[in-house]
This record gives sequence, C-alpha cells and structure tokens, in this order.
Amino acid sequence: MSASVDSALVNPDSKNGSNEAIGQAQPARSAAHKNYKGFVAGVFSGISKLSVGHPFDTIKVRLQTSEKSQFRGPVHCLAQTIRNEGARGLYKGATPPCESLSIVSGIHVQ
Repeated sequence: MSASVDSALVNPDSKNGSNEAIGQAQPARSAAHKNYKGFVAGVFSGISKLSVGHPFDTIKVRLQTSEKSQFRGPVHCLAQTIRNEGARGLYKGATPPCESLSIVSGIHVQ
C-alpha cells in the first residue's frame, strides 16, 4: 500500500498515538461492556414486565380464590381492590417475582 492509503486506515482518534486500524481497538473491553449493557437492559425488561403484568395476575388470583358472590367480574374485582387497598394492593407480593424475573431476564438478554 502507498503512504496515502496507509494513513487513511489509521484511527485518527487514537489517544496513545499508535497506528491501530479503525475498528480494531480493544475488542475485549467492548465485549465486556456489551455484556454489562445487555444485563442492565434485561433487568429493566424484567421490572417492566412485572410492573405491567402483576396487577392482572393479582386480579386473576383473587377471582380464582374468592367465593363467587364476592366479585361480579374482573372489573368489579379491580374496582374493589383499588377502593379498599389502593393501587398498591395490585402489587401485593410483587417483590420476590420482581427480584427473580429481573435477574433471569438480565441473564437471558446477555
């Protein structure tokens, strides 16, 4: 290669002044950084899944375990739960699945 072509392949942003080719810098560090970002994304994915899905599960379980005369349907169950316990009542028992789902999702996204 000529000198002009060689200079086009050198990374101009190189901080240590080496003549490393563009796209060839520190592959091990970028792979570790990618794994870390994937794990964090998975953790937030697990928390999001639980935040959306747990209230539905709470209503389903309450309908399954209550006597038939207690609730007229899912909307009535939702209204009674919010009226009697507030919105936090929809998330009763959410801590253990939140911890496990966020860790499992973090591992799967890597």
